[in-house]
Amino acid sequence: MDEKVERENLIKFNQEQIETYNLTLSENTSEQKEQILWSKIPKELEIAHKRTDIVIIALLFVSAALLIVMIFFVRKYKKRLMKQIHTDRMTGYGNHVQLFEDYAAFITDNNRCSYSVVNLKIENFSYISEVHGYVERDNTLTHIYSQIESEIVF
Repeated sequence: MDEKVERENLIKFNQEQIETYNLTLSENTSEQKEQILWSKIPKELEIAHKRTDIVIIALLFVSAALLIVMIFFVRKYKKRLMKQIHTDRMTGYGNHVQLFEDYAAFITDNNRCSYSVVNLKIENFSYISEVHGYVERDNTLTHIYSQIESEIVF
């Protein structure tokens, strides 16, 4: 029975608070109403909002730090990546990507000059790799390239 009485008292108390609150709101201006509403927010919610703000700020700082680290690594490895893109892994000399970029640079209006393009088809080149292996094939290709490069005048 005591619980029932306590419950009824609590309900009455809450109803009285609501009525007082409604009367207070109806008598005040909108600014006063806003202040009253904000004054009713429990302190735990204010603390929770402050914690949320701190977490958001911390996440922003961590994101900014990660972005800075990513930019650093991209700049650091950009030269290495560009070299890998433009260089043949087997010989270490320029590949077709490098050829097209050089060609584009040669034909610009600002850089008119004479140039030649040479395409070599080495007959039975696969024979070298079949008989002597891939290492010897790579060495032969590197030797041919270095011989051609030594004869070209830039």
